[in-house]
Amino acid sequence: MTLLDVPGARLSYDVAGAGPLLLLIPGGAMPGAAFTGLQAALADRFTVVRYDSRGLGGSSFAGEPHPITVPGQADDALALLDALSPDAPAFVLGSSGGALTGLDLVTRHPDRVRLLVAHEPPLTYLLDEPDDAEAVMRVYREQGPAAAMAAFLGATGLDREAQDGPPPDPAFMASLVGNFDVFFGQMWAGIGAYRADVEALRSRPVLLGVGETSDQAAERATRELARLLDRDPVTFVGGHTGFTEDPERFAKELAPLLV
Repeated sequence: MTLLDVPGARLSYDVAGAGPLLLLIPGGAMPGAAFTGLQAALADRFTVVRYDSRGLGGSSFAGEPHPITVPGQADDALALLDALSPDAPAFVLGSSGGALTGLDLVTRHPDRVRLLVAHEPPLTYLLDEPDDAEAVMRVYREQGPAAAMAAFLGATGLDREAQDGPPPDPAFMASLVGNFDVFFGQMWAGIGAYRADVEALRSRPVLLGVGETSDQAAERATRELARLLDRDPVTFVGGHTGFTEDPERFAKELAPLLV
């Protein structure tokens, strides 16, 4: 992994392959390593970059932990693009909260993005559904990050998807508890406060993606954003994290779109 200093943080990233740059933006508490399989499957056609968001995994805060906003994360993504593809726009895939980062990036810096594939951005404010954010934060304050993540998965419906897949590796989940702490302690409020600029996005190079087996809040919010933009969402293999479930097939579905 290579390190890049940005205002307030040091980002850890990995580059593989050759060809046009494709930046993979992870969501929420997800480490960049979740994209390892997808990176390998696309490295014969693209220069594929995966990274840990600030405060997570190999990426650290410079100084004390601080609130992480979606625009701030978009600035981090822009810094990576400026360092790795200064003379040409790049392809970008954002997953979940990383799709919010991508939407903000392409809204404010459309000249730096050749195409954004926003896979299930959780713009749940677009839905007429109960907001469980405060209940999840109460669990975080009273019981800690692991319990809060379980409450979050249940509130969003992501726990149903997890039941359909293989059980998570306990050691891997234990390694993510620190990420969960940053997610709820520093990221949660910024993600909840983010509002997409729908009018600006109408003229931006954006494809919206949903999982073929998804049935949860982020998927429904993506379909609502697609309706507002008068665009059809693209269906990818699997659920909310289909790129980890079957990275080879996800790559086969994604690559033809990156033109």
